[in-house]
Amino acid sequence: MKTYIKQLAFLVLLTLFFSCGNDDDAFINKNPEEFNVTATADIKGLGIHIAWDISKDPNGDFVTYDIIVNSIRVAENLTTLSHSFLASAYNTIASGRVVAKDGKGGERNVPFTIVSSSLVHIPDPNFEAFLVATNIDQDGQINGQMNYQFPLEITILDIGTTLLNVNDLFTDLTGIEAFANLTYFNCSHLPITKLDLGRNTKLESLVCSNTNLTSLDLRSNGNLKFFTGIANNKLTAIDFSKNLGLTEINLEGNGLLAALDVTENKALTQLNCGGTILTELNITQNIALTELNCGGTRITTIDLTKNTKLETLYCYESTFTSLDLSNNLLLETLVCAVNNITSLDVTANVNLKSLVCGQNNISVQDLTQNSVLEKLFCNSNELTSLNIKNGNSQNIIDFSAKNNTSLTSICIDVLVPVNPILASGVDTGVSFSTICN
Repeated sequence: MKTYIKQLAFLVLLTLFFSCGNDDDAFINKNPEEFNVTATADIKGLGIHIAWDISKDPNGDFVTYDIIVNSIRVAENLTTLSHSFLASAYNTIASGRVVAKDGKGGERNVPFTIVSSSLVHIPDPNFEAFLVATNIDQDGQINGQMNYQFPLEITILDIGTTLLNVNDLFTDLTGIEAFANLTYFNCSHLPITKLDLGRNTKLESLVCSNTNLTSLDLRSNGNLKFFTGIANNKLTAIDFSKNLGLTEINLEGNGLLAALDVTENKALTQLNCGGTILTELNITQNIALTELNCGGTRITTIDLTKNTKLETLYCYESTFTSLDLSNNLLLETLVCAVNNITSLDVTANVNLKSLVCGQNNISVQDLTQNSVLEKLFCNSNELTSLNIKNGNSQNIIDFSAKNNTSLTSICIDVLVPVNPILASGVDTGVSFSTICN
């Protein structure tokens, strides 16, 4: 009897065990419940606002929300019941869905569709006054808004040279995003601190010199070819990595610019970063470069061996001690004055027309291979030997070799008569000779 009771108890326990196991296997995770979504657009501007009710989860799980707009997930794992974003353009349909998630694979999708405003928001009255005066804002009123169709006709917008006599310059360029077909934009001399060009994707030329910009995002401007941002003295860095078609960059006089990466800009032909506080510059990938200005910087050395197309080089007022120009056979203009250069070999630079190397520590200068040289300034060095017997010394049109206290004689092509430009460009007591040591 006791054995029977034990067996019965074992069977009951076994039944309960498998019963519990079957219940677990039978558990089904249910999706979050239906909920309502409301989408609204700003009366003017690109603002879109989405709001929704709580989606309850039948299993009691915690629910978060994702926002998908035009197949792009713009937000995820939200715990709030609203989200705002900017439409891609004016008078454009934005469709998407709010996704409620329970964290276990359960989802509930609720779609929405909204049309963005057809009115461009122009919060700065001075900017709108300019648009009215130039007949871009054709309603002729200063009312903080403009029909989105008006700026679509504009491909060139030049504010920088137009506002020469305007007293109240505007500081807010909100509304520039509506100029979707803009290819040239000049906003120089405006006291703007920010500039959003993310929707001006057709832009090819940008001039924004002498502004108060602290940063500039050009990652969406893949068509950009020309950039000029002279004397933006609050700009510390700028990213050109997405502007692969850039051929010209001018950042001269940006006194706080400490970093510049142009290794992705392989189409670059002209680069001006003079007057910055750059300490290094890598241009080994810029083999199309023909003009470079890195003068007035903190750069101490630069590799020019890959820049075989270089024609113009400005590297003045820096701390260079030497320059390797052996591969720059097309070089025509070299300005390397006010450095610490002790030796300057330009014998390979047979196309050199202008050489400005004053205020260095050069002791010997051989210019015998530079037969097209027209301008030479080698003043204030430590020259003991200067040889310009190159078949063209009579044709030099600009020259100075003054303040070289150890220089007593200069070798030239013709003594009778001595080129008067040469004769006037030396200190008293310096002679000329056709016989060179």
